[in-house]
Amino acid sequence: MASKKKRDAVLKPEFIFPKAKSNQYLAALRKIGRDYGRITPRLVVQEAKQEDHPLNEIFKFDDVEGAAERWWLHRARSLINHYRTNFLGANGKPRPKIPQIPLFYSNKAIVTVVDDDGNETDIVEDVYDELDSILANPHKQAQVIDEGIKAFRSLLNRYRPWQKEFKEMYPAYTEMMRRIRNKK
Repeated sequence: MASKKKRDAVLKPEFIFPKAKSNQYLAALRKIGRDYGRITPRLVVQEAKQEDHPLNEIFKFDDVEGAAERWWLHRARSLINHYRTNFLGANGKPRPKIPQIPLFYSNKAIVTVVDDDGNETDIVEDVYDELDSILANPHKQAQVIDEGIKAFRSLLNRYRPWQKEFKEMYPAYTEMMRRIRNKK
């Protein structure tokens, strides 16, 4: 007797590749996993460089300028995300028991990008604000809290197969959500 499937692969809403080909892309990723025993970004790119590979069309290997631009944007995000802030005690020194937190927080926003020819395009992009700017602005604070709730929910969903091991987190999340709803 065949066992019932307990899970199925679905796309995240922000999937940026052609949705009509998502099953083809998933099959290609799974094949890489079977062939190599794991999936890494480097292996995906290595396989996709073959012109007849189903993932080849995603990477636009002939678009060197575009690839460089995406790499520079990745480096910029990495730079921004590497800064942290310490909480200082009365003596002006970092408080050792309190962990560092990000100095900059990001939110998605629609921004207008102008290319070298002066053409304007609206895109969704991460926009970063420094912590002090957020703390001084209730609207920005609400955005960061909403993003935090989404991130926490995503974390719980990611580890749902190990729900028993993380059983303390689920009631804490439920209680947190109840409190947040009551404040609104």
